[in-house]
This record gives sequence, structure tokens and C-alpha cells, in this order.
Amino acid sequence: MPQIVWLVAGGALLLIEMWTADLLFASLGVSALLAGASALAGADWLLSSIVFAASAMITLLLLRPLGLRVLRRNAADSATNIDALIGAEGVATSDITGDSGNIKLRGEHWSAITEGDPIPDGTRVTLTRVNGATAVVVRKEGD
Repeated sequence: MPQIVWLVAGGALLLIEMWTADLLFASLGVSALLAGASALAGADWLLSSIVFAASAMITLLLLRPLGLRVLRRNAADSATNIDALIGAEGVATSDITGDSGNIKLRGEHWSAITEGDPIPDGTRVTLTRVNGATAVVVRKEGD
């Protein structure tokens, strides 16, 4: 019976980790699974608890920081939301001035303005920043 408790707890903790992504629950879940494995191998409740405590300390103090460093390094390289649009190319769907205009960017229609010379309809543009819900664009170099 104790092995079932450990294994169910380990599985539940790993499921919770899917929503948190900070490796805390994964560390505890793996530790609970190891404790469950020790119970399946014949360890009593006390020894399984010691396996859980020892493996939790190891995973939380050694493996979790390493895992978080890897996750954060990979996350820092990927732009999201508006940041992912900076530098994207689109097409002017109307004349664009410093006051108004429209573009099509990645299949979506945006209100747009330019801080430079007016851009005629049909010209390829590059998004330089987003101001509220308005794209700020420049004429694509080479056009």
C-alpha cells in the first residue's frame, strides 16, 4: 500500500509541474517515484521516507538550479508576443503617413504609421516597433 501512495503522489506532482514549469514539483515528483520504487523493492515506510527526503534534497539543491539555468537560457533566446514582430516584413495596404495607414503583416491587418517619409500603398515595409495597437514601420530597404 505505501508504494501506491508514493507512486500516485509522484505522478500527481509531475502533473502539477506541467502548469508551473519551475521544476519544484518535478523534483518532488521524481523523489516520490524513487520512494515508491524503494517501497516496491521491499523497503518499509521509514526507509522509503528517507529515500524521498534524500532524493528531494539532491534534486532541489543540485539538479533543479541546473535545469532552471538551461530553461532560462533557452527562453531568453526566443522572442514572444510583440517582440517577435520587430523586424518583420509586411505590405502597405494603404498609403502610410505619420498619422495613419494600414499594413498586412503575417496575415493580419494592422493600423500603421511611419516616422519617416510617406509610404505608398503596395510598398514592402519593416516593423520597427509597436505603439499601442499601431505598428510603426519604415520602407523596406532596397525597395
